[in-house]
Amino acid sequence: MSHRSRTTPRPFGPPAASASRPIAAAVAALLGLVTALVGIPLSATAAPVIVYTQTFASAPTTGWTSGGQPWAAAGGKYTADASGFTNLPALNYSLASLALSTAGYSDVEVRFDYSATDLAGESLLVNYANNSGGYSTVLSQSTDTAETSTGWVALTGASDHAGFVLQFSLVGNGVSAPAAVTIDNLEIRGEVIVVDTTDPTATLVSPADGTEIPSYSTDYTVTVGDDVSSPADVTTSYRFGSVASPSTTIAYSAVPDGAGETHIVLTRATLAGLLSLVEGDQFTLTIDLVDEAGNSASVLVGTFYYLSDTPAPVAPAITSGAPAAGVVGQAYSHSVTATGTPAPTFAVSSGSLPAGLSLNTVTGEISGTPTTAGTSNFDVTVSNGTLPNDSASYSIEVAAVPSITWTPPLELTVGVAFSETVTTTGTAPITFAVTAGTLPAGLVLNAGSGLLSGTPTTVETAAFTLTATNSAGSDSLPVSIEVEPTPAPPAITSLAPADGTVGVAYSHTVTATGVPDPSFAVSSGALPAGLSLGASTGVISGTPTAVGSSTFEITASNGVGSDDVESYTIVVAPAPVAPAIVSADPADGVVGFAYSHTFVATGGGTMTYTVTSGALPSGLSLVGGVLSGTPTAAGSSTFEVTASNGVGSDAVESYTIEVVTVPTISGTPPTATVDIIYAYTPTLGGSGPFAVALTAGALPTGLTVDPSTGEISGEPLGVPGTYSFTLTVSTPGAPSATWATAIELEHGDPSNIVAIQAGGQTVAPGGTLHVDVGESLTFAVTGADFSGNQFDITSDVVLTSDVASDVVTGSTIEFPTASPHVITVQWTGGPLVADVTVEVAAEDATAAGTEAAAELGATGADPVGWLVSAAALLLLGGLLLLLCAAPTQGQSHPP
Repeated sequence: MSHRSRTTPRPFGPPAASASRPIAAAVAALLGLVTALVGIPLSATAAPVIVYTQTFASAPTTGWTSGGQPWAAAGGKYTADASGFTNLPALNYSLASLALSTAGYSDVEVRFDYSATDLAGESLLVNYANNSGGYSTVLSQSTDTAETSTGWVALTGASDHAGFVLQFSLVGNGVSAPAAVTIDNLEIRGEVIVVDTTDPTATLVSPADGTEIPSYSTDYTVTVGDDVSSPADVTTSYRFGSVASPSTTIAYSAVPDGAGETHIVLTRATLAGLLSLVEGDQFTLTIDLVDEAGNSASVLVGTFYYLSDTPAPVAPAITSGAPAAGVVGQAYSHSVTATGTPAPTFAVSSGSLPAGLSLNTVTGEISGTPTTAGTSNFDVTVSNGTLPNDSASYSIEVAAVPSITWTPPLELTVGVAFSETVTTTGTAPITFAVTAGTLPAGLVLNAGSGLLSGTPTTVETAAFTLTATNSAGSDSLPVSIEVEPTPAPPAITSLAPADGTVGVAYSHTVTATGVPDPSFAVSSGALPAGLSLGASTGVISGTPTAVGSSTFEITASNGVGSDDVESYTIVVAPAPVAPAIVSADPADGVVGFAYSHTFVATGGGTMTYTVTSGALPSGLSLVGGVLSGTPTAAGSSTFEVTASNGVGSDAVESYTIEVVTVPTISGTPPTATVDIIYAYTPTLGGSGPFAVALTAGALPTGLTVDPSTGEISGEPLGVPGTYSFTLTVSTPGAPSATWATAIELEHGDPSNIVAIQAGGQTVAPGGTLHVDVGESLTFAVTGADFSGNQFDITSDVVLTSDVASDVVTGSTIEFPTASPHVITVQWTGGPLVADVTVEVAAEDATAAGTEAAAELGATGADPVGWLVSAAALLLLGGLLLLLCAAPTQGQSHPP
């Protein structure tokens, strides 16, 4: 049988098949390279041992196969990319595999550095072949990672495996997979498997060989050893034998602990009895061992002598404590214990035990069932023939469980004081408590004395449990007490009896308060014929037989205080006849408003009213002839009401109630314009038909209100402004609603131009404005609509001049030349045109020359220069006059 051992290692060997010989040779070469690189001699004894390493300084060496992808050594790393995988399916694609043999090695482990990029749904998977014919996983990495180390990973099932394969692969996801994987610093290690051929050993620890074994117990301790197996894996058996009778043996199994020690504890009596030993006999201890590899050994570890001894006498001594208390009728037990050699005996040496108890003289047990309450004092003495004897004084208190002997009252009365003590038997002290339910209101229980006292305050049935408790136990008594009201004189509380009808069963109950319950009697007068009074119930009942009025007195009495007397009158009406409904038809209703109508029928007797066909308006109900409620929905409801009094034919009438909703009116009228057709209809709500009227304020002239739809329409005229008014809408049978609002009236388009203003001058169309040459005028134009409302239309007109040199800028015109100018005002909204003439006055020549001379004189020029300048000015003036007098081409002037 082979066993793993950390002895001289050997490299992983090749597979047994001849096809593996090149691989084995490569592996051997690699192991030699490993030895040279890392400096670990293959003959070293350390375990585990590095048996394969690859740092990938260059392309992978012998033993590696590619899965069809290009591998390259770059920067000391072994790199493969998946660029060749196009539309990689969801399969395991091998990147590279390393095949070698782990034959002769156990506890194989692997570690390597790796990184992965652009996995994008792929997973880097590292598997290895195990001895069961399948593959197991070392690593499954589904996210990108920088270079990291796996640490040492145990390869379960890869030990002693001639066909070991380590495989790096990708698992695809059905898309293009440009992943890249790098591997570096790959190491594989294991422990060399060797064959164990050495027998296990055993060494005696205690007692020493040749020891004389006394009468007490002995721990036989042996150390177990093995050169390969752990001591805990060695099967061990103790075998004791008699030297005088070698065939007499006994055996015990023993399991070594972590330190390799085994223990068997035996007493002298056990050995002497099983081996038939007598004083001075020898006996041996042999250890039988079997290790994991099946190597066995039987080792005689020691020979011992059996001795018998008699213990020395020891005076007795009581070691137990005081006994506990007892309870009458309950089993009791207490053991008095004592030491001493030989074993002592026990006796009551003074006093006496409680009645019912006795002392066992051999065991020291005090036991029995106490029969009497009380305290017993006594001494117990122990003796064994060796003086001095030992004694102890004890006291046992026997208590009796309490028993409640009290008989509770059945009734109490509100306001009447009560006081009784709950009586019990049993050992004092006894405490009292209510352990369930509650006492009658107003009563309390004294926990120490058991006094139940107080004055009841509430009529009730009080159920509760009283419990008496002492050191021995407790007793409980369920109690139920009726608390009756305080006696009170009678007082009649019922209303006067109703009237009756001949032939119709009658009943009226006269009620009265009082304690005890009162009885009733007719003390004067007489009941109507056919009726009688129940003395205990107060019920007046029967069937009246005659029409008439009966006045009588009823007296209520209960023997407490004064009786109560009430006088009554019952009118008996004639027998009823068939009903006839005589009330008016019910009115219509309005949603959300309370409604009430009473149906009235003749005929006498008890009249009932019911809806026998159709349905009432939603929200209304008929109770006792009154139709009431609040309608919740508009509509028409037709129904029949039947009046019945049990006589003849019922009266049936058909009715129709229209339920309408409160009208509403709302909206926002748009702005109106003078002389522009206007129409606006407000929003009406509720049930129709509607009636709309102007009830306050005024509309713009020309507008009217449609009385059925509320439409406001017409051609508005008049002065612009805000016209406030109120419209009221009404629906038959419902409250009206008002709408206070307003219409803004704006002026209309201009129908004519009434005035033109400029430079502080105002003229009508065709008028004349005045301005000096070179100056400008800013125009303002006033228009009027068909109602004569005047308003500024300057921003809505365009100004043009018949003089081309005039400069027109919006509503401002600059006049650089003299002579009359015709300005045309054109309204941009239509064919509305007006002209105005602007007289542009030329600048006075003499005044101009004077100003020029003054300017020249002011300069201080010489006379010749002044004359030349004056002549030039005169010439310029003449030219200006000629230009002004000459007509402008393409332009006409008024005469």
